[in-house]
Amino acid sequence: MLPILFLSGALVDQAVFEDLIRENLPQLVEHMTDLSFFSSVSLSWFLTLFISVLPIESAVNVVDCFFYDGIKAILQLGLAVLDYNMEALISCHDDAEAVTILNKSVFTQTKQG
Repeated sequence: MLPILFLSGALVDQAVFEDLIRENLPQLVEHMTDLSFFSSVSLSWFLTLFISVLPIESAVNVVDCFFYDGIKAILQLGLAVLDYNMEALISCHDDAEAVTILNKSVFTQTKQG
């Protein structure tokens, strides 16, 4: 029963994330009307607290913020990633291109630098 509860909580987080995108990133919403795309991309971020995509030094800070602020910190980081990549995401022609941009975004730049 625990995995079902865990996943239902993740679905609630995804719905909240979509609402936050609508409120905070209206330019992105105008371009990408199907926000379920962002939910599918961000699900792995949220389930792993970004550990799977960040260098360990950054991931530790994210986990600290999560323990202090809860899911609010993870949602804010997700919004920050989308905001950071806004121009590139708006110029995308399809979801596959957007996924590529998000996979190469802040995370790979942080790993190299």
